[in-house]
Amino acid sequence: MNDRLPTHNQDLENWLPITASRKAKWWYSAFHNVTATVGAGVLGYSVLATFACVVRGSQHHEPVSHGVRSHTTAGIVFDVFNSMGTIAFAFAGHSVALEIQATIPSTPEKTSKKPMWQGVIVAYIIVAICYFSVGISGFWAFGDRVDDDVLVTLQKPRWVICTANFMVFLHVLGSYQIPSIMWLIIRGPSRWGFHWIASWVSILVGVLITLVGPIGGARYIILSAKDYKMFS
Repeated sequence: MNDRLPTHNQDLENWLPITASRKAKWWYSAFHNVTATVGAGVLGYSVLATFACVVRGSQHHEPVSHGVRSHTTAGIVFDVFNSMGTIAFAFAGHSVALEIQATIPSTPEKTSKKPMWQGVIVAYIIVAICYFSVGISGFWAFGDRVDDDVLVTLQKPRWVICTANFMVFLHVLGSYQIPSIMWLIIRGPSRWGFHWIASWVSILVGVLITLVGPIGGARYIILSAKDYKMFS
């Protein structure tokens, strides 16, 4: 029985989440970053939406236009603003990544930076695959007539729509931003150095998207308000 104890401990160590294991591997950070950032929700939504779009496009693929939806300069600009907010929300990340790195054993000889970076890269590759698969399949099937939410365009089967919407709820339940300015205050990098410039660029880009995203979304709501049927 004593011979089986090390094996049992190793199996338990491999099963434990990264916050409970002190012998974490790089793929621990990848797994938990993906589940925290995207979660099972976006994975399920992506699979359902992509599969439904491919099936609908293959069975009932009518000639569709794949051009720009708006025909005026102002319309195109506001559509870009709206899309910037959508993209920023999709790839915003999650502050739990900092907690994940803090639980990885780190020594001066073997820091946690390398395994954490590997995990983040794998995580965002998975995130990109999820979002691009839905975007490409939806645009291929419906062209510029596709709604912001591809489920609205699909309309049926209803069980797919309901399941995918529930996945979206799980997805957004725990997503929030990571402020870069806190890193500047705590670490105090040299002024005009690479990290100082990169952090301020990230801050300014984030603030810009925060401003233009709601502007694009508000314009879309105003243009679509005439089709709303309140309390119907």
